[in-house]
Amino acid sequence: MVKVEGLRKKFLGQHGAVKAVDGISFEVAEGGFFTLLGPSGCGKSTTLRCIAGLEKPEDGEISVSGRPVYSKNKRIAVPPHKRNMGMVFQSYAIWPHMTVFENVAYPLRVAKKFSGKEIKEKVEKALELVKLTGLESRPAPYLSGGQQQRLALARALVREPKVLLLDEPLSNLDAKLREHMRLELRELQRRIRVTTIYVTHDQMEALALSNVIAVMQDGQIVQVAAPREMYEKPNSKFVADFFGSTNFVEGKLTEQSGGQATVETKHGILRCPVPEGLVGDNILVSVRPENIDVLRDPGSADNVFAATVEASAFLGEFMDCRMDVGGTELRVRVHPSLGLRRGESVYLRFPPESCMVVAQ
Repeated sequence: MVKVEGLRKKFLGQHGAVKAVDGISFEVAEGGFFTLLGPSGCGKSTTLRCIAGLEKPEDGEISVSGRPVYSKNKRIAVPPHKRNMGMVFQSYAIWPHMTVFENVAYPLRVAKKFSGKEIKEKVEKALELVKLTGLESRPAPYLSGGQQQRLALARALVREPKVLLLDEPLSNLDAKLREHMRLELRELQRRIRVTTIYVTHDQMEALALSNVIAVMQDGQIVQVAAPREMYEKPNSKFVADFFGSTNFVEGKLTEQSGGQATVETKHGILRCPVPEGLVGDNILVSVRPENIDVLRDPGSADNVFAATVEASAFLGEFMDCRMDVGGTELRVRVHPSLGLRRGESVYLRFPPESCMVVAQ
């Protein structure tokens, strides 16, 4: 549905040109929910603005349904209003002097090709989609934060675009409302099946909303995968560290056979799966805090290190513990019923299937 090839965009900074987007390529399936995820300044919003036509790239090609909307080689640059895309900004950008109805109707009136009856029908349909029916005459500033977000979404959808572009639309909401709107947004997208490209720095949003996630770093895409694969099989230290909490244990690859590896660490031996094509003896073993087992008796289990409980915090559903393993600090999440005490000696087991080997 959307195809981006070799996209490049620079901005002039104090110390010369800055590569905001550095030759990225990706495809978004029709009806899919594709998320660009990364830290501030990685180029994700610039990429979205290039797709929308709000920024002009230096190189590359962007096509929708097989038709280029931008191509450096073919000298094509379709203006934003002719790309059949709807966009929701971080600030919502709604008109404060207009009512809810007039805010949604505005793109239709500007187009000058819809009758009054058609405008009324389309606006009512869009407001029904985002559950704002009955608020047509309310001034936009009198809406709550969540209602303003829905209004911006209705305005983006009213022209029935082929592609919906969302630039961190939930970041201005409080935590509880953000979680609620996340669920509503995903259900709406599934219902209307509009191809969606979403930009965020929030890993939880990316996990909850996406079919496919692309992680960006310094203007480049470093991994593209489904949410579960991204979380469980990151291809680098950056992705593993950015995508949720994790622990890293340095080690040396001593054996590798049939997708399994033996890693020698200063704390002992770890046996775990290893990705194909890993190059270099010195590697990192990544394991999520929730995947580490805490034992009081190690028995004969493999992948076990002795540890001391340094601190623990009760967070309702789990205890967040800081463990000392031979001078290395590891984070572990356990059920509160385990009753760990500060200074207690325990053993940590790293289930082989939960260990991820990544290059340093």
